Amino acid sequence: MDGDGLGHLALSFAPDQDDMDGALHVEASAGLFSGYAMSWIGNHLLADFAEGMGTYPLRTEPPVVLHADDISLTARPVGSLGQIGIDVHLMDQQFEGPAEVRLTLLTSYQRLEAFAADVKDLGTGRRGEARIDWEQLA
Repeated sequence: MDGDGLGHLALSFAPDQDDMDGALHVEASAGLFSGYAMSWIGNHLLADFAEGMGTYPLRTEPPVVLHADDISLTARPVGSLGQIGIDVHLMDQQFEGPAEVRLTLLTSYQRLEAFAADVKDLGTGRRGEARIDWEQLA
């Protein structure tokens, strides 16, 4: 089942002057839930996350994770049919009281492979955004 509007995960990275660190912006939605967060990270974390997502089969130990102050993304297999889930946890610690969203975006290995390449290019400045859309396998 294709995701036409069922959900997505979009990342953008704005490097600072040394091109080693930058602001990671993450927007995610699944069904009626959505969220946005920003965190400062080193671009090497994007490369590590991309490398982990590019493996087949997707490893579970250690898990494929991108973690920053207000952002946590974990890519994991779901079931035995090749379904992938990306668990998303976004927070805004500037807000009065906890403001956070947790959701899981379902996708496929094919889309994850393309997303991994785009995330790798984010950290090097060759791409402005990496986006992956919902895909639920039948």
